[in-house]
Amino acid sequence: MVKTPPGFTLVEALIAVMILGFSAAGIAMLLTASMQQNYLSEKYMLAGNLAQDLLDEIMGKPFYDPDSPGNLTPGPEAGETSRALLDNVDDYDGLIEPAGAMQLPNGSPLDRPNLGGFSRSTSAEYVYLPGQDAQADPTFILVDVEVLDNSVPMAEVKRLISSAERQVTKPYAAN
Repeated sequence: MVKTPPGFTLVEALIAVMILGFSAAGIAMLLTASMQQNYLSEKYMLAGNLAQDLLDEIMGKPFYDPDSPGNLTPGPEAGETSRALLDNVDDYDGLIEPAGAMQLPNGSPLDRPNLGGFSRSTSAEYVYLPGQDAQADPTFILVDVEVLDNSVPMAEVKRLISSAERQVTKPYAAN
C-alpha cells in the first residue's frame, strides 16, 4: 500500500481561504471606520478652532463703542461695512460668514482648501443679571459664535463678557 504524504484537502483549503477573506474584510472595515472617525475628529477640531479664533477676536475689542459710547444697540454702526471696521464687541451681532467667504480680522479672505463648507455666524446681546438695575446701562453682553460645515452644526462657543472684565470704562460722564 502506498502512503500519501499528509496535506490539505481541497475542502480544507477552501475553508482556510474563506476564513482569511472574512478576517481581511473585518480588518479593512475597522481601518475604514478609524479613518472616517479621524476625519470627523479633525473637522470638529477645526470648527472649534474657527469658533474660538473669532471669539478671541471679539474679546480683543472694547466693550463700549469708541466712536459712540452711548450707543448700546447691538450690530455694526453706520459706516462699519467690513469686518476690519468693527470696533467693539456688540458690532459682531449678526455677523455671518457664508461657506467660502470667511475672513481674517483685517477683512482679507480666509481661503484654505479644507475650509470649503465651513461657515460662521455670531450674535451679541446685552443682558442683565439677576439683581442688576435694568434702568442702568447694561454691563454684560452674551456673545455666541457658531460654526457650521455644510449647514451641519459643528461647534458653538458662548461667552458672557463684562465691561469690568474688559477693563474699559465709558469715556463719557453720565449726568
